[in-house]
Amino acid sequence: MEIKPKTQRCFFAIDLTDEIQQQIFHATQALRKKLHKLPLKWMPPQNYHITLKFLGAVLPDQIPALIQLGNTLAQSTEPFDIEIEPTQFFPNLTHPIVIAHLIKSHALLDQLALRCDKQCEAQGFKPETRPFNGHLTIARVKGKQNYSQVLFPECPPLQMRVNRFVLLESHTLPTGAEYKPLRHFEFR
Repeated sequence: MEIKPKTQRCFFAIDLTDEIQQQIFHATQALRKKLHKLPLKWMPPQNYHITLKFLGAVLPDQIPALIQLGNTLAQSTEPFDIEIEPTQFFPNLTHPIVIAHLIKSHALLDQLALRCDKQCEAQGFKPETRPFNGHLTIARVKGKQNYSQVLFPECPPLQMRVNRFVLLESHTLPTGAEYKPLRHFEFR
C-alpha cells in the first residue's frame, strides 16, 4: 500500500491591514443583522483577503520554491493603491456564491495576479482558466436561493495601499477556515 505524502492547502493573497479589516467588519454589521435568517456563513475579519492564486494541495518540499517565487514577484512589484468597492453578491444576484467587495480593476493588481499564475504554472501548478476578478469575501452563500430582492446599504468605497502579499496555508475546521501565514513578501 502506497502512503500519500501529507500536503498543505495553500494560496497567495493580499492580506488586508487591521484597520481595513475592522472598517469592513463594522460597515457590514447592519447587513449581518438584516440577513441573519438567510443561509450565510460570515467570515471573521482576520480571514479577509484578496486571493491572487489558489494553489490547492502543496507538498512540503514545494514550499521553498513557492517562497522563492514570492520573493521574486515582490522584488519586481511596486506598492500601489486599490479601491475596495461596496458590498455585493458575487458572481451575480441570482446564483451567488459569496457576498463580497469587488476590487476596482487596477493594472498593477491584475499584472501581479497574472505573473503569479504564470510562475506557479511553471512550478507545475494548474493555470487559472478564468480571468482574475479581485474580490474580498465577507460571507459564503449556502444553498440555492435567489437574492435579487436584497438591497445592500450604501457605503463609500475604501482605499488601501498594497505593499506586500502573503503565502497562506488554509486549514478547514468545523468552525470554518483558519489561515496561517507561511511568509509575507514586501514589495520593493
